[in-house]
Amino acid sequence: MEFNQFRSSFDFSKKLLPKEAKQHEVFYDAMIRRMNSENAPNSEINQLILEEIWYQQARPYYSVYPGVIKGFLNLRLDIPISQLVFPELAFSVRFAKGREPFAFEYQGEMYPARAMLTAKMPEPAGCEKIMIYIDIGESIRHPDGEDSSVYTYVAMPVLEGMTIEEAINALPHDPTTYVGPVLPEEYRKNLVKVVAAICLLGDDVDLKEFDVLNKDLDKYQQSHDLKYIEKAKRRGKNGWIIGRRCEDEKNPSYVNPHFQHYHTGKGRTQIVLKHKKGFFVKRDKLKEVPTGYEDKN
Repeated sequence: MEFNQFRSSFDFSKKLLPKEAKQHEVFYDAMIRRMNSENAPNSEINQLILEEIWYQQARPYYSVYPGVIKGFLNLRLDIPISQLVFPELAFSVRFAKGREPFAFEYQGEMYPARAMLTAKMPEPAGCEKIMIYIDIGESIRHPDGEDSSVYTYVAMPVLEGMTIEEAINALPHDPTTYVGPVLPEEYRKNLVKVVAAICLLGDDVDLKEFDVLNKDLDKYQQSHDLKYIEKAKRRGKNGWIIGRRCEDEKNPSYVNPHFQHYHTGKGRTQIVLKHKKGFFVKRDKLKEVPTGYEDKN
């Protein structure tokens, strides 16, 4: 399955840059200083800062299979937002090409969520906020004929006692984000649920696996040798696959895989999301039904 990739400002610009500026450190340092001097909107400056953090972490990503999305959407948003522990300082989320799970219509055009970039970012006042930049397929054409993406975003403060749902609409909206399509409320909530679910998954080996090179996949699944992960990272693949092994259909007498919240840690105050494997109910009845899922003997 092929997944959309989040393309950064550096990705769009680097082929036009002089040789001495074709390093992401040089690019982001210059761009952030320039945007600050021009009093650019905070949303644009924050995007550059977030992208820089992402590059510093070797651009980690999560490719999310369509079959797991339904389970993610059952996530409650009354969870304290402070419970979200980011697995990396910044990471991108990739949805399957042609099978993007979320889309909305605006002025006769469909806008699917293709990819996201997110991080928990410090604020000058001392609190943190979660920023999620979303690729919905918008782009602008520059005078040189090159196109670059225009990302919309969701910003949520991380405050003690505040739930995820409260945080989604807690911050004032930057009026510049209302130029073009406006994300419907349900669309925004669903994207936040995906990010939250990834933060709550932890190291669920039944659901989350390293994205190794295609030619090494069988060998890695048999041996789990870390050398295949290191090899993939050297080739620029620093990511995980979520939901490759999930069931994607309903079967007779079969309870589909689903997610369940658990309270763990001291005082059972830490919330984690666990993937419950699917299972057959009334297994003896399966012998009477030609399901193909269980031998008659």
